[in-house]
Amino acid sequence: MDLCEFCHNRLPNNHSACFRCAVPLASTAFSEDRQICGSCLSTPTGVDHSIIPFLYRPPIDYMIKRLKFSEQMAYSRLLGELLANAVQSHYAADDQKSSINEVNDFPSMIIPVPTHHTRLHVRGFNQAQVIANTVARRFNRKSNTQLVHKSATMSQSKLSAAQREINMRRTFSVQDPASVVKDAHVAIVDDVCTTGATTRAITRKLKSAGAAKVSVWAVARTP
Repeated sequence: MDLCEFCHNRLPNNHSACFRCAVPLASTAFSEDRQICGSCLSTPTGVDHSIIPFLYRPPIDYMIKRLKFSEQMAYSRLLGELLANAVQSHYAADDQKSSINEVNDFPSMIIPVPTHHTRLHVRGFNQAQVIANTVARRFNRKSNTQLVHKSATMSQSKLSAAQREINMRRTFSVQDPASVVKDAHVAIVDDVCTTGATTRAITRKLKSAGAAKVSVWAVARTP
């Protein structure tokens, strides 16, 4: 780990979050481990579980921006390790097996949120993919970068929540679903989850293709 104890203790942990979408919830002394927000209860999205350990605040936001916009690739490993630690802690607490790979409910497939090839050409890399690569290595899984494809869309960062949802419709496609996705537990990996429109759109495609369960693993969540 590339963080000293002091810096690690300053990380903006996402405590008391919704089990399904990881939106921060008001903490209570008697909160349940699997509390679900009102939005997920009233309008199920298909996402079964989310692990998003941090809020998009300093210093996590700085790390993500340095990776995403300044090509400081060292942060990909750091962010990937932080996310992998959160995933491992969750499953270790949830199941007392001796190995993470003995946990029956652990995802069999890891898929980074894809970026369109034109944007990939400009930036040179997909930040979700490089983070996913680190996570996949930790758990001896393959990071499947070819399964989900993305069409060209407007940048999500400048859109409202409603516009993001519309922008994501018909954006993603799943390749060869019958042989790869059917009955699988898939983990979608991203750097930041804002409204959740992107991961919901991918989840719908994966579930339509036969995925049994879809989890979302992201580094940070906007409040």
